[in-house]
Amino acid sequence: MEWWSRLSGHPRPEPEEFLALFLDRTDLPGPLHLICPPQGRRPPELAPPLTGVVTSGAAVWAAPGDAALHRIDDLRWLFARPRHAALAAGRLRTELRAPAAAADRVLLLGLVVARLVCAPGQDAGPPGPALAELAARAAARAAASPLAGHRPRIGD
Repeated sequence: MEWWSRLSGHPRPEPEEFLALFLDRTDLPGPLHLICPPQGRRPPELAPPLTGVVTSGAAVWAAPGDAALHRIDDLRWLFARPRHAALAAGRLRTELRAPAAAADRVLLLGLVVARLVCAPGQDAGPPGPALAELAARAAARAAASPLAGHRPRIGD
């Protein structure tokens, strides 16, 4: 039995289960396009590192500078235990700050922690309303995933 299963009592998630948690084209306003898929990038490291991380990924979406939203960073971490996820969400809220004009939101979704960072275009207003909508979509996407809640333990 691999470490994830020993630690959490859950079967290891399939990669596509984790990748399905990320926002996709249907969740985003145009003209944003994917410039870095989640399997090709990792979120920034914290010191000390987050405890209990099973996997992580970071997707980056971008649009021309004059768009209402210029860039969205969608960062996700999957944890072995809900307690690790809750501790990580608290650390991310206090230790990582969004760039000057950008706004961010950290979501705790069962075993998953998501951080969304939205940067506005050159003459656009604050990204708060767009960020709230994207956070709601991310929460809905996670709620539909078996990774957000407590998974059935092996042998149940």
